[in-house]
Amino acid sequence: MYKDIFTKKLNKSNVILTILSLIISLSWAIKLDREWGFDFGIYYTAAAFFSDNYELYKEHLEIKGPVYYAFLFILGKIIGFGPLQAIISLFLTAYLFVSTVLYISNKYTKSFLKKLFYILLCGSILFYQTTNASISVFQLSLLLLSFHYLYEQ
Repeated sequence: MYKDIFTKKLNKSNVILTILSLIISLSWAIKLDREWGFDFGIYYTAAAFFSDNYELYKEHLEIKGPVYYAFLFILGKIIGFGPLQAIISLFLTAYLFVSTVLYISNKYTKSFLKKLFYILLCGSILFYQTTNASISVFQLSLLLLSFHYLYEQ
């Protein structure tokens, strides 16, 4: 996915859009410091307790799919679990969404203003969302990538 971004020369507009994407993602993740959403807390805690003895759907009643739990679990194995690590995990969730939109917009338009509009639209989507929307943001990233690759075929 990111091969195309890294092989193209870094121009000023892509750097600006990437920095803006990072700022938008970080500003949403920092909400976790003030508002620890109930749903995100469940996702994060369940991911922290994954083990051979802990079964997600047996010991933890949940109707969501296991991919976001696995994502948080893998991140937790890399960076650990804790309040700061939860903010980093939420940041990476949001950045996955924003960078997916940036990646797709880079494929279909050369206009800086259109790309900026799409990134700011991502920011407006995240602005009023609580951290409980983390799984929806993650799923939206995967859906956008799936639809993009289906369209490419």
